[in-house]
Amino acid sequence: MKTLTKRKQQDKGKTKITWTEEAIRLKAFRKFMKLSQVELAELLGVHQTMVYKYENSLGIIPIEVAKVLHDKFDMSYDWFYSNKGAMQEKLKPTSLVKDTNRLQGEIERMKAEIDGLKSQMKTIVRAVYGDKQLTTADQKGDKG
Repeated sequence: MKTLTKRKQQDKGKTKITWTEEAIRLKAFRKFMKLSQVELAELLGVHQTMVYKYENSLGIIPIEVAKVLHDKFDMSYDWFYSNKGAMQEKLKPTSLVKDTNRLQGEIERMKAEIDGLKSQMKTIVRAVYGDKQLTTADQKGDKG
């Protein structure tokens, strides 16, 4: 595997800069996904200047970056590190099942949270207006 490295080389008084292949592919993947540097930085949990540095070979790209892109967008490790195969791996049914189960769990958690909020709201209404208003609020809440 031919790996380019970013180096400042003096060539007859001129500075020559080369980039790593991973930096080039990171930028290509970001553009393919139609993400700005700011959006990618948010996904990676870094500042936009770090994405700029990664893309311009001013910093080493941590493996965590490739992992996040793989997990979020199915970016191929083989493509990123060795330019072999497709940019994105095909979605696996198991990941879809896993995502569906995770989302179902989120829905159940949110339903429980809503029930808790309804209970708190009833307590507040009872404290402010008494039982008469609570009956009216209960009837409205039961409809939706």
